Amino acid sequence: MATWKKRKTGGSWPDEEYAPICTPAQQKQIINAYDNFISSNCLDNFPGIKDKLREKWDEIEISCDDDYCSSGSSGSWPNETTVSGSPAGHTSGNSIIICPGRFGSAGNLGATLLHEMVHAIGGKELDCEAVEWNCFFGNGAGIYDDWDKFKSETSAFNGNEIERIGEWAIWNSNTGEVWGIIRIGGSWPSGDEKTKGNFCFQSNDWKHTYPDSGGGWP
Repeated sequence: MATWKKRKTGGSWPDEEYAPICTPAQQKQIINAYDNFISSNCLDNFPGIKDKLREKWDEIEISCDDDYCSSGSSGSWPNETTVSGSPAGHTSGNSIIICPGRFGSAGNLGATLLHEMVHAIGGKELDCEAVEWNCFFGNGAGIYDDWDKFKSETSAFNGNEIERIGEWAIWNSNTGEVWGIIRIGGSWPSGDEKTKGNFCFQSNDWKHTYPDSGGGWP
């Protein structure tokens, strides 16, 4: 199971006292959120992702860091998730931060935790938002105007520039369609061939036209 980042609460060397940054109530909510999405069939559209998430769950350290979340960094950290301009979560290696605003009845904790865990297993922004949308549409998932990342972090699928392929998802920017990925002839992440798997969803919110400078799709 995940471990909890601690901060010093008192004492002096060699008798310092430390306690988890996440409160017991927050820890319980995080564990429940993980249990709910890891048992959901929404992840079945992305072959192999459940196993990777289960492995990562035993490796990650989670913090509910109010100092970081209130610092106003808002987009300045790698793999930082922002909602309405405010930090919601952050991933660096096996360290995940969940901001306090994600807790409670309207906090979208499950969507944020899943998003950050997909980053932790190597997912690009496209993958994180596709998996999040597939599992939490109507219940906390969002498109965060990360169109530049969707393009810059991915490659054209089979030479088709309007279809972008990440680690777990393939996206058609014209139609707003998203598919999972099937790997043929090898194991993740170095399968010999990647092809479209299950159709996940289509949404007009996922349609995006990239600027054309006159020389074709950039």
